[in-house]
Amino acid sequence: MTNPDFKLLGFADEAGDTIQEQIRATKELGWTCIEARSINVTNLTDIPDEAFESVQAALASAGFRIDCFGSAVANWAKDPRSEEDFHIKDVRFIRPTETIFNDLDHCWPGEGEGKVAEVLREALVSGFKGTFSIEPHLASVYHAPGGEHKQCDPYASYVEYGRRTMALLDKARLASESGSAML
Repeated sequence: MTNPDFKLLGFADEAGDTIQEQIRATKELGWTCIEARSINVTNLTDIPDEAFESVQAALASAGFRIDCFGSAVANWAKDPRSEEDFHIKDVRFIRPTETIFNDLDHCWPGEGEGKVAEVLREALVSGFKGTFSIEPHLASVYHAPGGEHKQCDPYASYVEYGRRTMALLDKARLASESGSAML
């Protein structure tokens, strides 16, 4: 039921390392765009030309495209307290650290302290027609020192996160159309 005025996509490398795994997870969600970051644990900008051509061919064969790129420049290293760097994440705060990143527990969309449901509703009320992208961090946190890995299946958690995001968006769309608050 999601709105055709915006696109849904995600950092598909959180579903799997290979382009085939990333395409399969994206296809399972019914999406046709990927937010690319890495293929086989290498940033897209650093893979050899032959591998890039292979990725391009796999995407074209599936009828997919890269709609957003998670580059190694201007990425997670930005200060999350900056008003210029806007990133919504549904997490539970655990404790402060000596770095700019606090200890957080990444959780399903709508279950943390990020007020994601309310933000989505407001985006829809305001007529947002852009892209919603997921970056679950449930199986791994790519930018954590040493690439933090958790005990869950990356593919399954990515697809489930996508499904829950779509359900949350549908709920936000219905609330925005009726003028009601999110429950």
